[in-house]
Amino acid sequence: MKKLHLAALGCCKNLVDAEKILYGFANGGWQLTDEAGEADAIVVNTCGFIESAKQEAIDTILELAAEKKDGCILVATGCMAQRYPEAIFEQMPEVDLVVGIDLCENIVSYVENFTGRQVYMREPIKKYETGKRLYTGMPHYAYVRIADGCDNFCTYCAIPKIRGRYRSRDYDEIMAEVRELAANGVREIILVAQDTTRYGQDTGTGSLSMLLHETAQVEGVEWVRFLYAYPEMLTDEVINVICAHDNICKYVDIPIQHCSDPVLKRMNRRIMKAELEALLAKLHDRGISVRTTVMTGFPGETEQQHEELLSFLAKWKFDRLGAFAFCPEDGTAAEKMDGQIDEETKQRRLDEIMTLQQGISLEINESRVGKVYPCVVDSFDFEENTIIARSTLEVPEVDGTILIPLAEDEVEPAAGMVLDVRITKALPYDLMGELQ
Repeated sequence: MKKLHLAALGCCKNLVDAEKILYGFANGGWQLTDEAGEADAIVVNTCGFIESAKQEAIDTILELAAEKKDGCILVATGCMAQRYPEAIFEQMPEVDLVVGIDLCENIVSYVENFTGRQVYMREPIKKYETGKRLYTGMPHYAYVRIADGCDNFCTYCAIPKIRGRYRSRDYDEIMAEVRELAANGVREIILVAQDTTRYGQDTGTGSLSMLLHETAQVEGVEWVRFLYAYPEMLTDEVINVICAHDNICKYVDIPIQHCSDPVLKRMNRRIMKAELEALLAKLHDRGISVRTTVMTGFPGETEQQHEELLSFLAKWKFDRLGAFAFCPEDGTAAEKMDGQIDEETKQRRLDEIMTLQQGISLEINESRVGKVYPCVVDSFDFEENTIIARSTLEVPEVDGTILIPLAEDEVEPAAGMVLDVRITKALPYDLMGELQ
């Protein structure tokens, strides 16, 4: 039996594509192996969103190429391969096949019919179809991709160049996958896309609020959440659906990027500070936890605008926050903007944001001490004899965790079990708890 080694890099959306690749190989009788040196084919599903992701992809390709056995075929696919196919093909002779993201389900065929180095590319198709997947994650939660591409055209972002225009997935196909997952024991459904809030606008059928409402009613689904909501598209209808269903997590992920109007305009963001504040006030009033992402060092960002962002973050105290320094992406409008900021200044501003958020995070976590939450078990640390769990306020693989030490005579619970946990101690990003 032939063996496949797959390296999946990047975000959970990329993971869905990786699972399509896995399905194709498994359906063709291939066996998955963790040892690259044993593999007859190695596939690297690359990320190309920011410079560090590109470097990780290059390093991974080269590391795996060094482990190839004779006759093994090395394939590069994913976002970086989609964006730089010829560069990879010409500058990395270790790579045998470069395959575009909309052809990833065909990789097994390309490998089995390999006659020489080649690039397989096509433009993104108008309709996005996820296709069959071989689920690789935890048995109790799964990501369901509802769209591909993006129409927001933020001046710093290359996603529309990589993934194409926004394309909603068929509504019935999404719901069929949700029902299948629930029937197979998945209890937490996480809807993902480049922009989940724009779902259905390109087709005129379906909407995010409809998806949330229907998913929440599927038998067996205990938690529902969605990621990557653009603030200008987070409507009252969506907020009302979140609040109407007990099993929809009271948690939204909104990448605001900045709060200063001049910076937001240069970023081509479609919502300004006053509207952001109105939305945040509404979410806080409805008891919805908010995660965000901000960017520092965007071209032209003044010290005053940086201080404005710090004050904004101090005022609104986001439950979760990710931050990164601006990095000019090839072919984006921001790459050629005047007012590029030096790396030292960008790093200093980033450090100031993260230092501020660390204190805010600790303060929010301390407010949770003594409260009891239903928590799902994700894994178990046998060395520390500790349960690693989450409440509805933590997204898997992104946010902190709730650590629950057990006594020596206590038996570790299975992954996916939901337990009542009292929070006993706050750490800057994680929490400690005890079983009730």
